[in-house]
Amino acid sequence: MNSAGGIAIRDAVVLVTGAGGGIGRALVAVLLERGAAEVVACDRQAPGFDDPRVTPLALDITDEAAVAEAARRHAGRVTILINNAGVNANPRLFSDRLLAEAHSEIAVNYLGTLAMMQHFAPAMVARGGGQIANVVSFVGLVCGPGMAGYSASKAAAHMATVAARAELAPLGVGVLGIYPQLVDTGMSRHLALPKLTTEALAAMIVEAVEAGQDDLFPGPATEAFATLRQDPEGFQAMLIDRLGPARPQFK
Repeated sequence: MNSAGGIAIRDAVVLVTGAGGGIGRALVAVLLERGAAEVVACDRQAPGFDDPRVTPLALDITDEAAVAEAARRHAGRVTILINNAGVNANPRLFSDRLLAEAHSEIAVNYLGTLAMMQHFAPAMVARGGGQIANVVSFVGLVCGPGMAGYSASKAAAHMATVAARAELAPLGVGVLGIYPQLVDTGMSRHLALPKLTTEALAAMIVEAVEAGQDDLFPGPATEAFATLRQDPEGFQAMLIDRLGPARPQFK
């Protein structure tokens, strides 16, 4: 448990980025089931929801001016921020696409998450408490073959999460890092491997927020993290063997 403690979902105001995707929609559903007073559901195009407790918001988190405006309008009442927005272009390291796609992955997965924390945390501190939950990825801790840009962007998000926790916890704001392995979304459609459902992941995230956890390794990620800590090099070799080496695509 973090020193800031957890926050009950009932009657809370929660902002979720990436709310139009699979994990985001599952999060909104679980938050409403748990009694959230309001869910500000953000995506590049305002997502549609039938529940009147949902406030749809069109927000590109790579646009800092837009993030600042969203904070001006909503930060005063948001008690829980869930940074769920993410992109994974899966470019090979030596491919024509890599640099352009890596810029996009860094912009969303790292800089966008950083901007959301920077603009929403001050209001939480002023109120004396709050919770931030960052959906990172297990491949932010170990490199996924064939997704070097994504792994790098998530590693940066992991470091930002650790740093934010160190700075905000003494001020009453908890920061949860979430490290799923494969989740059944469009990002993992090309991988024929066991996957966690979005509904199961969303429920685990909400429970971790309420419990005031620092880290969440959902489902099989718990055992995988224990193995990674014991033998980092062996785990990386196993991952390459399971997913296959990423063949260079030289120009």
